Amino acid sequence: MDALQKTVATYKAREVELIRVTNSQSEIVGNAEIARDQALAREQSAKEIISKLNERVRLEVEGAKRNADEQIARVFQQSKERELKLQDELKRLELLCHELEQQREKANRDKISAINQFQK
Repeated sequence: MDALQKTVATYKAREVELIRVTNSQSEIVGNAEIARDQALAREQSAKEIISKLNERVRLEVEGAKRNADEQIARVFQQSKERELKLQDELKRLELLCHELEQQREKANRDKISAINQFQK
């Protein structure tokens, strides 16, 4: 019976060791599952943050583009207005120049006429 008790004790020890190893491995698997779930949660949180940041960047870019377009339109309009004013000023100066040329020519004619009358 001694041999049978030894065999039973050996099997009992093996069983206890197997239960301990199984529990240890179950704990390792459980910890791995927890770590995986935590990593997935961190990944999801990071994706949400990235998505929010991408949206903010998109909105800022749209706003900057809108502001740039508005500034370009304002500068273009101001340039057009300035160009029209300069064209008007150029026309006015051309008319004045033409008028002054006519006055100079008339003055020269009057001078020549006066000289001719003086010489007679």
